[in-house]
Amino acid sequence: MTSDTILTATGRWRLLGRDGHLRSIPPYGRVDRSVRVITDFEDAHIGVLRFEGKPQYARAIIERHVRDAGWVEGPSHVIIHRLNRHHGGGQAFFTAVTLAVWQRTLDWARLQRRHCLILPLGALLAGPGGPRARILHLGPRLRCFADTDQGMRFEDVFAGGGGTDAQRRAARTLGTSLAALKPAGNDTAATFPHIEWLAADTDSPAREEALADEVRAVAGATVTVSAARPFRDPEGSHGDDGIHSALPAHVERLGAGAAVNPIVERIAWWSEAWAMPVVAGVAALALGLAVAGHYARTLADDEVARARALDDRIAQRESALEAARRPDADDRLRRVSEFVTALARGIAYSPAVVLRDVRDAAAPPLAIHRVRIKRDRQGRYHLRVDGIDRSRDASAAVRAFLTALRRRGWQSQPLEPASSAPGSFSYRLTRQEREA
Repeated sequence: MTSDTILTATGRWRLLGRDGHLRSIPPYGRVDRSVRVITDFEDAHIGVLRFEGKPQYARAIIERHVRDAGWVEGPSHVIIHRLNRHHGGGQAFFTAVTLAVWQRTLDWARLQRRHCLILPLGALLAGPGGPRARILHLGPRLRCFADTDQGMRFEDVFAGGGGTDAQRRAARTLGTSLAALKPAGNDTAATFPHIEWLAADTDSPAREEALADEVRAVAGATVTVSAARPFRDPEGSHGDDGIHSALPAHVERLGAGAAVNPIVERIAWWSEAWAMPVVAGVAALALGLAVAGHYARTLADDEVARARALDDRIAQRESALEAARRPDADDRLRRVSEFVTALARGIAYSPAVVLRDVRDAAAPPLAIHRVRIKRDRQGRYHLRVDGIDRSRDASAAVRAFLTALRRRGWQSQPLEPASSAPGSFSYRLTRQEREA
């Protein structure tokens, strides 16, 4: 589902609308629409940690480590974006959020009129798959997450001063860090087959290409700059040109699975996102079934009408033959009369009528494998029906099948099943009114 995106970072809340408008909103203010919120949790700590112990205890291990190291003051909530398991432990890419900020963010999302997905910056860096390295340029900072053959690596480079020269120095510093991951005797491009550059709030896409070139030159890796969409501020508070951002398209690809909302809220978001497509699909399916049913019923009615008309014509021919029969009639007239009589007896076994009656009577879990029309030596017709019942109470399902056939004028007689599979059955069916 396409929605608006809220970017919260460095204390600012900005709404990137589907209409291409850029708006500043108060922190934790009311929103009247469904949004995806990409947030740094008020500059929460993001990092990579290699640990010893069972991976299922990774959150507790990381929480204790960041508290002991002083990266987060007091209790925190740990969000793991990617976890690689190793023998005796693992390595995790995570965000550690103070409990106060964590609770305040979730409470804000829960109190909104519409569903709001909360997506951490770390989830955006880890991505839904695809590239093994991603650089996010947000404000004066360059954040990079890389998942290489030597393990995961996270870099956070701050461009002091915020000018173009400072940003280029930061890009070269980041490129140097990436180049340091190059294994001895290997090509860096093999370690980083694809680095994706995301600009969150740039005012110059050309400058983003220049900064990416700095990383390419120093790291010797392939860097692709994602297309950034322009967002204009109708009030002009962000300058005449507004900003360009590649975030909305990438945030939508994350999906509800990367959100930190409780599972009930994520399911509600997913349900709302698929409500209209599901309704449209069900409506189309219902319409198709209605048309198909009407068409099938029309064909069946036409077949029955033709069978009845043929029955009437045969009856007329029989009457004419009886009236025209003479004592000295030859043998050909007798054979014609027998053929017509046999044909009249078979009218009740018209394929359309037979298949309709058997199909309507055989409800799941019964499966009809074969329906055959047979004729005995006396010229009388009957049906042989072979099928299988996979229900737990086979006798009840078969009784219901025979009862439904009896209501349609069929008399049943059990036969030796054609198959030895469990639940197999065979019956001889005759028309009561025809056999009388």
